[in-house]
Amino acid sequence: MRLNRDVILSAIIKHQSSFLQILDFIDQQNGVPDIPEMLYLNLYSQKICQDNDVNVQAHLSLQTLLENGVFIHHDKNLGRLAVADVIIDLLRFIDVKRARELNRYDLEDLRQRVSDYVSNLCDATTSMDSSDLNELLGSFYRLLSEIHSKIKENVAALDAQVRKVSQHYKEFNTGNTAISVFELYDTVTELHDKYVLPCYEFIDPMMEMKGKKTLTQSINQLIAHLASYPDRLNESNRLQYRFTAISSYYKDIGALVKKLKQYSTYLAQDRDRFLAIENAFNALVEDMVPLRHGKQKNKYLTPNSSVFQSFTILDGLREHKSTHAPKLNWFEGRTSLRFKEYLNLLESLETKPSRRSLSLLPKDVFVEEERQMDISKIMSRISIPDTIHDVHDFVFNVLSEELTGFWLGDVLCGIEEIMPYIAYENLVFSQQRRRQQDDKYYLDYLNVELKGSISHV
Repeated sequence: MRLNRDVILSAIIKHQSSFLQILDFIDQQNGVPDIPEMLYLNLYSQKICQDNDVNVQAHLSLQTLLENGVFIHHDKNLGRLAVADVIIDLLRFIDVKRARELNRYDLEDLRQRVSDYVSNLCDATTSMDSSDLNELLGSFYRLLSEIHSKIKENVAALDAQVRKVSQHYKEFNTGNTAISVFELYDTVTELHDKYVLPCYEFIDPMMEMKGKKTLTQSINQLIAHLASYPDRLNESNRLQYRFTAISSYYKDIGALVKKLKQYSTYLAQDRDRFLAIENAFNALVEDMVPLRHGKQKNKYLTPNSSVFQSFTILDGLREHKSTHAPKLNWFEGRTSLRFKEYLNLLESLETKPSRRSLSLLPKDVFVEEERQMDISKIMSRISIPDTIHDVHDFVFNVLSEELTGFWLGDVLCGIEEIMPYIAYENLVFSQQRRRQQDDKYYLDYLNVELKGSISHV
């Protein structure tokens, strides 16, 4: 029987636990939306039919779901059911933990579709009439909405996976889990290499591909192309803001990449230590086998045993003991008193604050387009004096007061933005070297001085 779809969806949500089991089966089959007919029939008879509402039983029967498009195909020969994509998306939307992570092939498909659309739009700007071009733009914006939705869901799913890994790592460190260092390392590596890193590279504005255009390059090409037509300038600005909303997830994915790299590094070290200990133990056992002869002589390991020749961690222990033994030969009753006196001595000493080492500002400083616009607005509205003894210092002071989350890299962008408002002939370049710094970086530069009036741009 045919039903309103809101009735079908209400029944599905009511029995979402059964349909989530179907989703789990699909995920086990690499996302192929095809399930055995008996899987649903068993869920229907064992769970859905237990509902006292007979209407729900009728609404979720196999025949009703086929007639209303929940199952889009029924292969009676193979006993298989094909589930509609909209139902799968609904179930993933209900439970974010079951959101499917995008792999390299999914992201490559999205990148290629964007590239094809951009090529068509660039070619069609002059050849198509206005209505056809608007339809093509509408299809392109629907693709951007699809990408935005998928990236947003993917970030949420990956964040949940990383938090799950974090919990396993904490339990591993405290010894409250049976998972081994090898299993945890493989889990972290697979999550990083198979899902997190591809998504990070997909929206990385600095990413380069041989023989292909990245997502950012394709979008920027279309933005520049539309901006070259005066009547399409608003469309170019609209696309710029639309893409900024997608690329903003770059920071979120970058944080996950950094966290997984830390876990991978720590787990690799733990794994190497475990293997070293295991190898040393196996070598020790092998050296002890010839000593198990049951005789009274030659039954102990000696310093000349091969195990001590291979592993030198205990070298020098005898000399250390003979040299420093008097320092540890304290009277038992006075030990705690001596420690207290030592602590009092430490508390009475003035400790010098450690100087934090600064790093040189990287050559390739990336400032997001949205932040560039903020810096540009600040530079355009400030009052530039006729004389500035140090242009870099002037920009540094302005941005540090006006810009939220200021860092030294913003100064370089600020210099670029302020130069159009300054007459070049009024600048004086000197060989005097100066330095600016923030909490992390420093920048050495040759002083630039402004003498005279500003230009009117």
